Amino acid sequence: MKEAVQFLLRAKRATYAGKGPENMSSRPKSHDLEYVEDDLK
Repeated sequence: MKEAVQFLLRAKRATYAGKGPENMSSRPKSHDLEYVEDDLK
């Protein structure tokens, strides 16, 4: 469980909270961000 929480914290820092790059939007007027680390996404 601790590893999952640590992954989520890194993902948030690298995307939304860190103003990371956006991917192509999957829905109208939305913003998609993606973070991948090993087999976690």
